[in-house]
Amino acid sequence: MAERYTGKNAEQAAQWLAERVGATWGHYRRDDDGNLAPIPGGWVMDYAPQYGGAVIEVMSDSGGSGVHRPFGMDRMDPRTFCKFVRGIHHGLDLASNPTRYNAEGATV
Repeated sequence: MAERYTGKNAEQAAQWLAERVGATWGHYRRDDDGNLAPIPGGWVMDYAPQYGGAVIEVMSDSGGSGVHRPFGMDRMDPRTFCKFVRGIHHGLDLASNPTRYNAEGATV
């Protein structure tokens, strides 16, 4: 039987990816006065199953006026999203350690 993926799994994958690339998780933080302040470059996962699933958004500027989607506009269901992040993980791993993979593509 196939493993079930949920929005929570997708969010955990997105948080892992943000950590892996050194991005801040979250669009807003509390400033010294307790007010919400935008975090430029902060990542979140927007999950809306009724619109197709998950997508990563990044806060565009310090004014909090916009976000962009660095991995494209298409939303993915949780299973596809987690597999997408897993593919990015393998790509980052290969880029940082190319000798880990032998000529046949198997891990050493």
